[in-house]
Amino acid sequence: MQNMQRRWRLANRLQAALEASPLSNRELAEKAGVQYYAVRRMRLCGVRNQSKNAIALCKFFCISEPVDGPKLSTEELAAAVYRVWDGTEEQGRLILELVQSVGQYKVVPKP
Repeated sequence: MQNMQRRWRLANRLQAALEASPLSNRELAEKAGVQYYAVRRMRLCGVRNQSKNAIALCKFFCISEPVDGPKLSTEELAAAVYRVWDGTEEQGRLILELVQSVGQYKVVPKP
């Protein structure tokens, strides 16, 4: 009987970080505090499971699960816009155009 594990949700992000890192396997292992052979295996064969080494590499690359925190309120969004606006009409129009331009994109919840 073969043990099949469901793919870890952060595996793709960690794999991309490993591929993009300019560090050698040895340098990455030393800086992240993981085993050299684990880094080598993940780079050659891909990230397959949630091992201690994979978790340590995620911490090194600042990769984490999104936190389901409190929902963003309208007041918080307005306050964020107000904080970045310098009060000029030109920047106000720029912020308005920016907000309107992202309206065409929809966020699809992750499965």
